[in-house]
Amino acid sequence: MKRIILFLSRALLPAAHAEPLNYDYVYLSSNDAEGDTGDSGETAGAFWEFAETLHLFGSYDTGGNYTGSGSNPAWDYDMRTIRAGAGGHYLLGTRFMLAPGIAVLRSRREVYAPALGTRMEYTDTGYGVQLDLRYAVADWIELTAGARSSRIFDDTRSDFLGGIIFHPTDWLAMGVVRHEGEDDASTEFTVRWYY
Repeated sequence: MKRIILFLSRALLPAAHAEPLNYDYVYLSSNDAEGDTGDSGETAGAFWEFAETLHLFGSYDTGGNYTGSGSNPAWDYDMRTIRAGAGGHYLLGTRFMLAPGIAVLRSRREVYAPALGTRMEYTDTGYGVQLDLRYAVADWIELTAGARSSRIFDDTRSDFLGGIIFHPTDWLAMGVVRHEGEDDASTEFTVRWYY
């Protein structure tokens, strides 16, 4: 019986203990929206940590994560957004991190209105601000929460998020993050590769 418990504990524990609270990683995320005006899509991005408490970040988004997906559920929206920004990350103790950031957003929105039978294209530049709270429960598990707000296409979008990220190795993390906006909600599945 002791051998079985030892085997199961070894199998369930991570192979290596990662440092979950750093900003040197690339990621891929898929966001599944609820409702007709949600922000489904994929995002690829990266964070680069420098000067001990600062980081740069960028991403390419194929959904409406930063711009919203459009207000008319009968229309077909196709959106692409490039995000580039900078932020800070500050440890409070050894396991809690506060990370504010600001970004420039450049977005292209194609809209097809079936009733009009025409496709329209818009581009705009805006900004986004964010505040992330990260807590390392253990070396292999992280709880995350945050708030985001962006202004683009003459519209302000705000949402709150919360999730759990597992760090099974020192180079890999995966998790689920729930986004709750004013008019929509979505679930994000994410994979991170630390370098």
